Amino acid sequence: MKRPTLSIVFGTALLLVALFLIINHSGYRFHDLTGTRGSARTVGYLIVLEIFFVGLGAYSIYKALPIHRVLTFTMNSGDKESFSVYETVKEKKIDLLITSLTTVLVGTKIEIDTEFRP
Repeated sequence: MKRPTLSIVFGTALLLVALFLIINHSGYRFHDLTGTRGSARTVGYLIVLEIFFVGLGAYSIYKALPIHRVLTFTMNSGDKESFSVYETVKEKKIDLLITSLTTVLVGTKIEIDTEFRP
């Protein structure tokens, strides 16, 4: 993920909005929210909205967390590139990574165990 901090802030904001909705509107009866007796449509929409905010917020935070190993390279220009080791192995791009590293690190021998498993 390019901007994990932004994703964590976004997810936290969604969870706080959902928490606010749950705290402020959980004790009401149907006719308190809708103005009419027996109409549950507004309450149903509110529950779906709360579930949506909780789900999207939790997913945003989950995707931003470094659950697996990440290789971060700092270039001479100051730019940073990050590669997920799990994604690299999963997509079978380990040979491409080795080739790239050998061209950048001329004269340095790079060995990776062929029994490597994520």
